[in-house]
Amino acid sequence: MRRTGIDVDRFLKVGQAVRLSLHVSDEIVKRGSSESEEMVAYNTQIQDLSREELIVAWPTDRTVHVPLSSGQPVALEIRCHLGVLCLDSQVVATRYGPVPVLHIARGGDWSRSQLRSSVRLDVAVIPHQTTLVSTNGHSGQDVHATGPEIDLDAIKKSQIHGESIRVVIRNLSAAGLLLASETRLEPGSIVRISFPLGKNQPDIDAFAMIVRVLEDMSRSKTYPFKAGCRFLGLGTKDQDSITRFILVRQAELRRSGLL
Repeated sequence: MRRTGIDVDRFLKVGQAVRLSLHVSDEIVKRGSSESEEMVAYNTQIQDLSREELIVAWPTDRTVHVPLSSGQPVALEIRCHLGVLCLDSQVVATRYGPVPVLHIARGGDWSRSQLRSSVRLDVAVIPHQTTLVSTNGHSGQDVHATGPEIDLDAIKKSQIHGESIRVVIRNLSAAGLLLASETRLEPGSIVRISFPLGKNQPDIDAFAMIVRVLEDMSRSKTYPFKAGCRFLGLGTKDQDSITRFILVRQAELRRSGLL
C-alpha cells in the first residue's frame, strides 16, 4: 500500500459502500465467517458522516450483529476509480435504533492498494472453457499494461477467432490467476476464461492478460507451462464473488488444520 496524497473526502458520501474488516474471536470463526489471515471482512455502507466520524450500518453475521465495542480497531475500504482506499481506524461508539450503526473515526492517513490482490488461494480448478483470444504478446517480458492501453471492446469483438486451449487454474485472486497450460502462453496474450466457484455460486466469465511466464518446477507432463494472468475489466460483482469464495475456503482450511 501507499499513501494516496489525494482528497479522500470527496469519495465519502451517504450510501457509499464500505468494507469493514476486524480481528475476530475463535467463536466467530467457528460460526463460519469469511476469514483472511486473522481478519474477517463485512460489507456495509455509510449512513451519515461528520468531520470527525463515519457512521456506518452495523454489519451482521447470519442475522446477528457482529460483536463490536467502543475502542475496537477496524479497517475500512472504499472503492473509487482510483482503486481501493484503505484506512486503519477504530470504533468510536455504537448505537442501537431503527438502524443500528457504528461510529468510526475518520481521521488518519488513507492508503491505496490494488483491489484485494493480496487475498489469494491455491486451487485446482478446471475451467469450463478457455480461449486464446489474442496472441499479440511481448515474448520474454513481464507485461503490466493497464487501462487505456487495452481496448477490451475490440478484444471482445475478435474473440470469435480465438483458439480453445487446455489449462488448470492453480492460484486465484480478485486481481488475477495463475494458469498451468499444456502450451506456452506468451506475455501480452489475452485469454477468455469461464470457470466455476463452487456449489450454488455463479460462474466467472472473464478476460485476462498474460503478464508473466513461470517455470513449472513440478515437471507436469500434461500442463508443463505456467502463466500469471491479470483480469481485464472484471466487474465489482465478480470481484466480490471471487474474494468471498477465497475467504470462505481459507476459513474452512484453517478449521481443518490445513492452512
